[in-house]
Amino acid sequence: MKHRALSMLLALLMVVSLLPIAAVADTTEENADTKEPIKKEDTVEWKPDDGPKVLCEENDTTYYLGVGDIDGEESYLFGPRSSCELSSDEDICRFAFSAQVFTRDGNNYIPVNAEKRVELEQKYSFVLEIRPKASCIGYYYPEEENGVYRFTTKSLGDWIIRVYAGEKTQEEGIVCNAQLTVSLKRTLPNGILGMSYDGSDYRNGNFAFTEGVYEVQLAVGNRYLNSDSMLSENNVPEDEKLTYGGAVQIIEHTGGSWWRIRIEEGEQTTGWIQYGADESNRVTITVKPSHGGAVDKNDPETKIYKQKSEEFKWASWGTAFPFKWHDETYYLGTAEWKPTINQMASPYAGQRGVNEDEAFYAACVFELKSGEAGNGNATYALREDIRKAMMKEGYQFELTLVPTDIGCDYYPIMETVKKTVIWDESSGENGRLTSEWQGQKFSKDSVGIWVYDARIIDPDGKQYQQNLSNCKYSYTTETKVWLDDGDVDSINRQIEDAIGDSSGQAGNGLYDGMVTFVLPSGEIEGQIVIPKTDYMISVFGNGLENGSITTTIKGGIRFDNDNTNHVGYIHFIGAGKDKMWANAEKTILNEAISGIGQGAPENCVFEEYDIAIHSSTRLSWGSLNSIYLNNNVAICQNSTNGGQPFMRNNWFVGNAIAVMLKEVPGVGNLRTFQNRFINNEMDFCNETGKPFDSKTESVLWVSENFFYHDSSWQPQKSDLWSEKNGVIYLNYNREGMLLVPNAPSFDETGDYKDDIEAYKAFLPRFGGWTPVYAYPLARSQSCDTFFYPNRRVPDFCPQWWPDSDPYYPSYVRQGSTISTSELDGSRFSSYDSETDTAVGTFEFSASTAETEN
Repeated sequence: MKHRALSMLLALLMVVSLLPIAAVADTTEENADTKEPIKKEDTVEWKPDDGPKVLCEENDTTYYLGVGDIDGEESYLFGPRSSCELSSDEDICRFAFSAQVFTRDGNNYIPVNAEKRVELEQKYSFVLEIRPKASCIGYYYPEEENGVYRFTTKSLGDWIIRVYAGEKTQEEGIVCNAQLTVSLKRTLPNGILGMSYDGSDYRNGNFAFTEGVYEVQLAVGNRYLNSDSMLSENNVPEDEKLTYGGAVQIIEHTGGSWWRIRIEEGEQTTGWIQYGADESNRVTITVKPSHGGAVDKNDPETKIYKQKSEEFKWASWGTAFPFKWHDETYYLGTAEWKPTINQMASPYAGQRGVNEDEAFYAACVFELKSGEAGNGNATYALREDIRKAMMKEGYQFELTLVPTDIGCDYYPIMETVKKTVIWDESSGENGRLTSEWQGQKFSKDSVGIWVYDARIIDPDGKQYQQNLSNCKYSYTTETKVWLDDGDVDSINRQIEDAIGDSSGQAGNGLYDGMVTFVLPSGEIEGQIVIPKTDYMISVFGNGLENGSITTTIKGGIRFDNDNTNHVGYIHFIGAGKDKMWANAEKTILNEAISGIGQGAPENCVFEEYDIAIHSSTRLSWGSLNSIYLNNNVAICQNSTNGGQPFMRNNWFVGNAIAVMLKEVPGVGNLRTFQNRFINNEMDFCNETGKPFDSKTESVLWVSENFFYHDSSWQPQKSDLWSEKNGVIYLNYNREGMLLVPNAPSFDETGDYKDDIEAYKAFLPRFGGWTPVYAYPLARSQSCDTFFYPNRRVPDFCPQWWPDSDPYYPSYVRQGSTISTSELDGSRFSSYDSETDTAVGTFEFSASTAETEN
């Protein structure tokens, strides 16, 4: 293979439209290339915000940035989670989106007048983007005409409408996301009552529900029933009114076309909802039992895959198994039915909550698209065309749900239904397959780890292939508690009362509880304590709904629960970076987040702590969008327990040690990028393992971060965040990156592998006895371009790298490439992370650049 540049795999982000605040721009040229179906690389994972974001405050008036929609001559706030339901292929939803500024009157947001808009346009730049989420894959961008976006059945899915506003003299600004869900729910003929529950078409046949409360949608023909005035006052049938009865105990309007109904299991086994006086114009509901039959674990005839069995181990691998068909390799797995084939790319069920809706499964054929089968990097595509061809030749696909000895006391409610999967709309029956799928509705009585046993049976009745995969069904409760007292003792009492006695709730991980505590605005002094509990806990400041920080804790939070917890939207202030204790009695450590539970922070500020984040049992690595300023140690990672946390988009400024490593999980589990380390005495101190012992050490890879060490530039608090009337706003740009003004960058284009003075300030500072591999380094705070110094500068090279070796190791992420000029003069090795050894090495130079390798 000839030496050539490896191209960096960068997804091109499409900006659908750029709008000033007062008008919708013509985007015909920008959208000229959007006639192709949306692909995975076009999508984003952005989440909608809960409402408009604070833009600025002027003369005691707060102005909010949000998504506007123009209806006629009137502009109004587009809801953060809005929907557009199409009832036929001819339907169109039209929106004239804009980046709009509002004032607030109670719960109402009012667009600013034209004069104020003009004034704001002089100061701010406004941008609007329309971006697809994963559910839009295979569909198309909406058409735009005269500033109006037209959503049809070609543009189904979840769309993020993102608006950005930033002062023209600054890089940072405010971002607000709203989500539009475009769905197709075909309605019935005029005058006929229809109901939709699971996102499918409206129908007036029989529905089957277990006892409980359900959110449904009602329509008569293509007219949505969207008012409680549609209910008959005395529940007596009359023209153009709704009545109900039987097992349907309550029906109430909740907004739009949504209604809440309560089904009770009792003497009545059926219920109904009727429109008008004609009893034939009704939806009927059959009450299903909450679970299937009991699993008789004492009966030797009951098939159970026990924990120590080979079948249980096989099912835990989480992979699909190959088989040959017409000289091609395909894979057998368990597919979950979804509305579009692009959403059905996983060959195993995974993990679900019993709170979720009924799901449908079948043994199916998959094709390996990328990666290696059996590894976490494998991606698949559903091949219903191959399954259809095999079924025509007499092959059968069977799926059996098998209990294990973890939970599984009762079978779920199961039914066999016909489902259609379409892979080529234009080919009619040749591009679709209608087959039997197994519907399953789990309840709290059926929690457990269940195994999906998928098999192919050949025409002679022999097993052709088998695949086992498991799925954990757990029960989750979610509670949000708003704390209204700033006294720390009162807060701790309220927390204890809310948590109560939850011991034993998480047996085998089958019962999950999540409690979110929202702290009041203002200052809290002392230590908040989360007691021992099986619940997952979140502690947020009162500004979480608009992205601001209005809560200050002069003290910290101690998590005594061995679980995954989250902290956000809080300003933490310690007792001073040189003080180990927070109080004179030396009973409370000077730590912002401590204890045995993980406290992954997001959108927080930490300053003046001995150790800001310190967990002895759970990971303390996972920090997002936070600032660590003037601490002794910002984050101390001292546990191997936990999942795969990110450390991303943080600023570490002026700390003695930014990140200290004592105990860490596998290198692959710790991912860090797009962080900025500014004038810390030490950026990473790796003290894992025995000193200079490669057999016990944990080598850390932390590439694509920005480092700067020079007293000529030191960001101030006013650079790191803005503060108005005691409220802190972190400085996000429209891509969600935390940026500061006037940050330096390394822009040299020469041979910086040698001793160029300019790049020394951009080198990291390391300590400890175990390697930290940080290259490539980010050129700027944006962390989007990189450089590879490669050769060491002895003054700044860590002590664990031999003086005799002139190279400092760079880490190139899989799939990434670097340019030819950066390769020349470098030595590249393929590194085996399990053995800490280089398994292949190649030196690049002018003479070897064209050498066949």
